[in-house]
Amino acid sequence: MYLDVLFETFLDWSWNSFPSITLILALLMGCIIATWKVSQLFIRFKNLETVVEKNTHAIVEVGGQLNIVQNQLSSLMVFLKAKHTDFDSKLFVANSPLILTSIGTEILTAIKGKQFIEENYSELEILIDSMAPKTALDVQDSCAMGILQVSREPIFKRIKDYIYHYPEYKINEGKSIYLDMDIISKLMGIYLRDKYLEKHPELLA
Repeated sequence: MYLDVLFETFLDWSWNSFPSITLILALLMGCIIATWKVSQLFIRFKNLETVVEKNTHAIVEVGGQLNIVQNQLSSLMVFLKAKHTDFDSKLFVANSPLILTSIGTEILTAIKGKQFIEENYSELEILIDSMAPKTALDVQDSCAMGILQVSREPIFKRIKDYIYHYPEYKINEGKSIYLDMDIISKLMGIYLRDKYLEKHPELLA
C-alpha cells in the first residue's frame, strides 16, 4: 500500500514537472511491456509448433508400422487359408520334398514366375532371412508367405494381370485349373525354396 502511494506521488510530481519526458517514458514502458508479452506468445507458439512436429512424425511412423503389420497379418491369413485347401496332385507331388509336377512347372513358366524370382531374388532372400527359418520346412512355408507379401508390391503387377485375364488354365482332357494367389504363392514358393536352400545348404542337415 505504501509503495502504491509513493509511486502515485512520484507520477504526479513527474507529470507536473516534466510532462513531455513523463509521456515519452510512459510510451516507452508500454512498448517494452507489449514487446515482452509478444515475445512470450512467440516462444509459446514455437514450443507448441515443436511439439506438434514431433507428434506428427511419431504418428506417421506409427501409421507406417501399422501398415506393415496389417500387410503381414493379411499375408499370414491368406497363407493359413491356403494351408487348409485340398492338396492338388495336378500341381504338386510329394517326392521328398514336395516338388512341382510338369503342369505346375508349365504354369510357373506361363506366369513368368521363375523370371520374377530370378530378377528379384536378392530382395526375396532378405525377406526370407527376416523370417529366420530354422529348417527346410520353415523355408518352404516362409517362401510361400514371402511371395504373398511381395504380391502387394507394384513389381508383382505383371503376374497379377496374368491371373486376372487368364484365371482358368486349361490342361489335358478338357480339364482346367483355376488360378488364384493361393496357388501362385505355392508354385512360386517351391521354386524360391529350392533357390534359397541352394545358398543355405546348412538348413538341409
